[in-house]
Amino acid sequence: MSSKGEPVNQNTLPDCLSLTNQTVGSCGNLAFPSLLWEFTDSTNGSRWDEDVDGLEDLGETWSVPTIGRVRVVENGQVKEKFVAIFGGGMDTANKSNNPSPKKGRWLYMVDIETGQAIYKRSLAGSVVADPAAIDLDVDGFLDVLYVGTSAGIVYKVNISTPATLSPVTLLKTRAIPPLATNVTTTRVVDTDTSVLSDSTWDPVPIFDTGGRPIFYAPVAFYVASLNRFALAFGSGDRENLWDFAGTEGRFYLIIDDNFGPSQYASGLVPLDENDYQRITPDGTPAPAGADFVINPSAGKQRGWFMDLEPDERVITQAFGLAGVVIFSSYRPAIDIETDQNGQHVCARGGDSRIFVVYANNANALMTVDGTKSRYRTVPEFVTNPYVEQGATKNPDPQRPDDHHSEQLDPEQLEIMAALKKFFPPCAKFGNYWISVSGIRSDTGYERYATIPIGICQRNWKEH
Repeated sequence: MSSKGEPVNQNTLPDCLSLTNQTVGSCGNLAFPSLLWEFTDSTNGSRWDEDVDGLEDLGETWSVPTIGRVRVVENGQVKEKFVAIFGGGMDTANKSNNPSPKKGRWLYMVDIETGQAIYKRSLAGSVVADPAAIDLDVDGFLDVLYVGTSAGIVYKVNISTPATLSPVTLLKTRAIPPLATNVTTTRVVDTDTSVLSDSTWDPVPIFDTGGRPIFYAPVAFYVASLNRFALAFGSGDRENLWDFAGTEGRFYLIIDDNFGPSQYASGLVPLDENDYQRITPDGTPAPAGADFVINPSAGKQRGWFMDLEPDERVITQAFGLAGVVIFSSYRPAIDIETDQNGQHVCARGGDSRIFVVYANNANALMTVDGTKSRYRTVPEFVTNPYVEQGATKNPDPQRPDDHHSEQLDPEQLEIMAALKKFFPPCAKFGNYWISVSGIRSDTGYERYATIPIGICQRNWKEH
């Protein structure tokens, strides 16, 4: 490593272990663990400006890297590489309400061993969100990436076919400040920028929110009856929670019907909300048996979207499991409060709506104040949903009040009962469940939903 945390060269490897992984040698006086590299998208202290817009390409890196394994062709041979995939981040000079940010408009893939960017592609809008990655055939290698941008575009990148790493020359004049000489590196090169191709891992725009920014990765979950993946994601400005621009928020659930370069060339993608069933939070429930995912209305694509209020935004990641989709929105407000001297003061506040709906038609699972509702309202804003396992235990007959576990309220029992209907007839339910929860900004705890755990017994060994 250089003093700036940059790889000395692209052949530098952090391999200090023997072939049997039993001894450590040839590492010098290296502490363990030790910083391997720090990626700054620079060379010799100069930041790269490959799109020649006068600003360095890498912005404030908000997205959490996705770590995985990919196959590439190098020197005519297929090789495996562990990579970190992340977005270029926020353009601090051109915030999310600017439709044309200049920094952070890149999707990066960095070789974990060398710290070198082996893949770098420009997208529309800053890539603030985390990329979502799927291993379709469960062979340990990533096959598909999905990522949203601040311009409201969702991209799909098919990386299932090994792409070729080729030498590419970075011009010295595209560095800030300019370098003394050009730099040669190795990347997956887009051989024809006029045509999108899976073989060179070209990003394909598959959905357009109409300029509503996307700050979180789409949540991808498998729809077995379609042999397709559903993508659930929301829109809204997370960088400035109290931006009262009046933009209506959205939440989307769409099916990836094998979208790719050919659909883009035919003009079939990117799709937009006009291609899907519209749903409002307080609107009439879908008719019994309606399924917008399996059997969409005439002229509509598989999926739906939900209208939110002006300035309402989805600032947490969604959660999808067992036929249910959970997400929260935030409605900012300027509250007028009274201080200890009786003076009126303004304070930034607001509330959140926690939605728990069926994935196929967005109908409500829970009852709020005696009425079926798609959401319930809580004070403040809430965190991303997290998962923990809960359990019940039959009370001791001699100590009936000692349950050794929490007691679910009627709302959560209702959600569990509704979800059990989605399990196959062979499923048997024990005393365990999955709790989907979050924390409010005032540190309060919120239970979003309780999901049952069912097991189908296939042979005697499972008893």
